[in-house]
Amino acid sequence: MSRFHPIRTILLASLSILAMAAGAKVSHAETLRAALEQALNTHPSVRAAIARRDAAEKTMLEQNSRYFPEISARAAGGRVYGDNSTSRGLTVTRDAAYSGYGEGAITMTQMLYDGFETPSRVKAARDRTEAEGFGLADLREDLAARVAQAYLNVRRAYDALALVEGQEKAAGAYLEKIRARVKEGASEESEIHQAQNILLMLKNTREDYRNRVRAASARYMELVGTMPDGALEIPQPLSASIPESLEAALAQAQQENPLLQVSDLTAAALEDDVAAEKGTLYPDLNAELSYLKRDQRDEIGGEVIDGKALVRVSWNFSTGGAQLARIDRKKIEHEAALARRQDTLRQIEREVRTAYADLESARAKRENSRERVTLMRGILDNYKAQFEAARIGVLQLMQADNQSFTANLEKLDAEYNALIAEYTLLGAIGTLQDALLVRPAATQTDDRKTATATATTTSSGQH
Repeated sequence: MSRFHPIRTILLASLSILAMAAGAKVSHAETLRAALEQALNTHPSVRAAIARRDAAEKTMLEQNSRYFPEISARAAGGRVYGDNSTSRGLTVTRDAAYSGYGEGAITMTQMLYDGFETPSRVKAARDRTEAEGFGLADLREDLAARVAQAYLNVRRAYDALALVEGQEKAAGAYLEKIRARVKEGASEESEIHQAQNILLMLKNTREDYRNRVRAASARYMELVGTMPDGALEIPQPLSASIPESLEAALAQAQQENPLLQVSDLTAAALEDDVAAEKGTLYPDLNAELSYLKRDQRDEIGGEVIDGKALVRVSWNFSTGGAQLARIDRKKIEHEAALARRQDTLRQIEREVRTAYADLESARAKRENSRERVTLMRGILDNYKAQFEAARIGVLQLMQADNQSFTANLEKLDAEYNALIAEYTLLGAIGTLQDALLVRPAATQTDDRKTATATATTTSSGQH
């Protein structure tokens, strides 16, 4: 019996597709790092987080300005009418007088002591600014994990679609061979129907994967902002960055996850708010320099020049308990923040435990799929030998080939699932961007942080 060359050609093509899916890189491919950098710099949620951080920084600068003198100036001009002891003593007709009027005053006030309210409010604002920075880092970490998943799902859908289309062509070749054998009287007509059934199932599978390509591309578009352009490069596994044990992963998450830093800084800011509210119970001590000049007719009061250098003490205390109520409210909010911190820690631990379990399961399934592919390849090779020896028909070879295809498709999914599980675990820990060596572009606020922190520290020292 002659060799079935079309079948062998198609099988070799299928195996080459699997080899590409297993790690071969395509030239001019779009890299995961490029997709991540684009998403981390342009996604609307990132821009919103940057705006919140910038607004928090402005609030910190606003609170820090309380260390510096406050200058106020006023001026007035017009005409006035006076009927008082001065005008009645200086006029001999109506005991009243009219005059042009001009006045200017300038006052400079410097806070000297306010019960440490200002340092507390500045520290609270600084903590909230840093919290927004860590919130941005957490958002980018979560976004990086979602982009990586979307990227891999797009590549998986395309690879699976190519595998299915290759098998569909092979099934078509098998069907034509069976039809030829039926015409020759070497096979039963029922074999055509069985082959057609396999081909129809493959067509349905092909439509499913075409839809998966569209859905995965839409998800990619949502996160990155552009449709996948050209071939996507298979990212390298991150096994070297995976902690060796679950306990190590949990410990690393407690140190690295930015969401915990957000919780800690939020609680610290509320504790500073408590100290600031307590500061309102103490008197305020301010230094004041002022200068006043008024020009009008002598009958109204004449020219006045008034310069002062004073130290003012003011003490406001609410007899209705408003200040004490604000202190108690901030204490309660601080306690709530500490409780939320514990809740956040538990959620992170749950996510890490789940992701670690998923990774172990995905790796086990990947190994099983690899063994199954090897097993099915051996069975297929045996069937091919039997076919060439005329011991089985084309339909049996087609069925064996289809089973081998199913094993290869499952292996493809298992390979991608294991890779996605690695990325998901690192995202849950909070180290995915570091593992991928991805650094978002610096913003203007990042460049100003050092100068702002220096100015705040200097002002605090002067106070």
